[in-house]
Amino acid sequence: MKVLDNGTLVINDVKETDSGTYLCQADNGVGEKLEKAVRLSVHVIPSIEKYSEIVTVQRGYTKSVRCIVTGERPLVVRWLKNNHALEPWSNRHETYSKETTVGTNSTLVIRNIQTQDAALYTCSVENSFGNDSWNIKMLVN
Repeated sequence: MKVLDNGTLVINDVKETDSGTYLCQADNGVGEKLEKAVRLSVHVIPSIEKYSEIVTVQRGYTKSVRCIVTGERPLVVRWLKNNHALEPWSNRHETYSKETTVGTNSTLVIRNIQTQDAALYTCSVENSFGNDSWNIKMLVN
């Protein structure tokens, strides 16, 4: 942070921890000094921690894929298969999420994997301030 000669406060690389109340004071030695309090709210867009984008699985096995999401709540996480939304539960797959102190961990579990499960899976997240997505290509042997 720095204050310019004209009194402007400049915050580079703004972070959520920069949220708060800032007090600006002006005094030229004549009369009373002036003060103005300004409240700064920093909103955080969602972000997905990205790792391996190709997963190889044996037919008949079970595979879990986790999507680690950070950002301002509420966070809405969805799983897609070949760009089509997956239901949260079926007889062979399920998705579930767990809230953490910094975001959400969402997991897709596919049981008894078959050749038709070879696909592009997408973890998608959004909040009021933005969105992010991450693709995982599943190959079945």
